[in-house]
Amino acid sequence: MFKLPIILIKQNTKINFLKQRYIAYLISAVITIVTLICIFTKGFNLGIDFTGGVIMEIGSSSITTNNMRSFLSQAGYHGAVIQHDEKNNLIVRLQPKHNNLYASEIEVLKNSIATEFTGVEFRKIDYVGPKIGDELINKGIIAVVLALIAMMIYVAIRFNWVFGIGVVIALVHDIIATLGFYIFSRFEFDLTSIAAILTIIGYSVNDSVVIYDRTRENLRKHAKKSTAELINLSINETLSRTIMTAATTLLVCIALVLFGGPALKGFGAALFFGIAFGTYSSIYISAPLLTLFYESKEVRSL
Repeated sequence: MFKLPIILIKQNTKINFLKQRYIAYLISAVITIVTLICIFTKGFNLGIDFTGGVIMEIGSSSITTNNMRSFLSQAGYHGAVIQHDEKNNLIVRLQPKHNNLYASEIEVLKNSIATEFTGVEFRKIDYVGPKIGDELINKGIIAVVLALIAMMIYVAIRFNWVFGIGVVIALVHDIIATLGFYIFSRFEFDLTSIAAILTIIGYSVNDSVVIYDRTRENLRKHAKKSTAELINLSINETLSRTIMTAATTLLVCIALVLFGGPALKGFGAALFFGIAFGTYSSIYISAPLLTLFYESKEVRSL
């Protein structure tokens, strides 16, 4: 027997998205300003990838966080971050006392911990020098800037320079909002955070391209409609695809947060926020910005 497909999103919606665009602009402006202020006042919870330091994963059921903190404090390692993961391993993050003696100093510390506590198993030890941390920060910034430039060039070539401006403004807006998420959530900002931002850039631009592609088609099909009407029509025609794609992607992000462990929890949470926010910006920021070029011959002649 033939069965009709399940329709989760109503087709042919007629929501007036552009009616709320100025409210969306205001919300986005507030988020952007607050985040930029907090970057300089509150700062990020930088991981050892950027600050330099050591992370040790220790397997032992006999060590408590208080015992380890007391031991490290007596050994001269103040301010160490100590916690248990889901598998009850002890995660220790600390700054070595001597920047140029990472390997030898950590080896001495390992021996001291093994002597002090019984049944200790060192399952992972990562350390990054401060110079390498500075290099990683610079390379991370370069990677994000190059990604933005590449996306702008791609959209400008595929569509028009007007669309390129809209997509870059939306992407910068998404990046700043994601940085704000890291600041207020206090998740560690490390190399996986850069990977999350680059992933969000790719997802967000893909969302915008789908709406832009439909807008270009409608500009040719409905020449008598205003730019605002055409953009509203285009967003509504692609709304089902946008919501379904976002929903399935967000489910994967939830899985990363719940089952990815400490290493992927922050990454998954940032992706969840960034993709949700990127979907919002594609609908309320990227596409509506085209109305600023209502009289532009470049837009109407596509």
